[in-house]
Amino acid sequence: MANAIFEVGKRQIIITVLIAEVLTIIYFVEGGKIMEYIVLAIIAIVCLVIYAKSKDFSQSLLSYLLGLIAIYTISWSWPIFFGFSCALIFFLVVGLAISSAQLAIKIEKILTQAANFIDPRDKSLYSKLKLINSKKQRAGMLSNVEKAEGIRYMAFKNVSLAEMPIILEATEKLAVVTDLPCLKVIEFLLDISYLCDEERTGQQVERIFQAIRKSRTTPEEFFKIFTMTKQFVIEKKLSIDELLEKIERFSQLGTRPEDYRELIRKQI
Repeated sequence: MANAIFEVGKRQIIITVLIAEVLTIIYFVEGGKIMEYIVLAIIAIVCLVIYAKSKDFSQSLLSYLLGLIAIYTISWSWPIFFGFSCALIFFLVVGLAISSAQLAIKIEKILTQAANFIDPRDKSLYSKLKLINSKKQRAGMLSNVEKAEGIRYMAFKNVSLAEMPIILEATEKLAVVTDLPCLKVIEFLLDISYLCDEERTGQQVERIFQAIRKSRTTPEEFFKIFTMTKQFVIEKKLSIDELLEKIERFSQLGTRPEDYRELIRKQI
């Protein structure tokens, strides 16, 4: 109840701040204070970006209030405005450059770990893994860091280089509907790939899509149920399609995840 009240109050504050922002901009424009208008717009944009990234309303509001105090306490002139603009541009350029460098170093470290695990003597492995990581995905749901971590995880699981792009593409497709962590989806897909050949791994993704949509379970519960019951496919008692059909059917009956294994075993 308290959280709901807080969320409603937060929305009202945001709406009020936006209205105040518009009125202040109108005041500055009408008064010919173009510099103040530009600075206010910059502060508003920066605070909205901070809120979108951090989801921390109090931090964004504090930054916004400090910006307003700066606008109203400084006697703005064109030299001061020029200095402010140069300092801001310098900070943005340097900050983005450092952030990009840190991201590139992190990706390089992850891929190097994967290459060294596969074969520390093969110096070409890093380039091959980097090529897999840089391949553009259709929907772009996975970041380069997520793909690199997925590649490292698959390297630890002894997945072949030829199969890695297939798994990553399938991971992206499942990530659209499951919203689960990348590594959790990859772990599930590796179970599928172990049970069928490389060519059928990609084909099974669409079948899994349909099974998740038809089943009255969450994607996470579905993955858990499949993990508990995949032994029947390993033992050649069921095919993957037959197992998915049984999971769908039992989910319609409201079966608890821990009961699937025993119920399926009785029907074999």
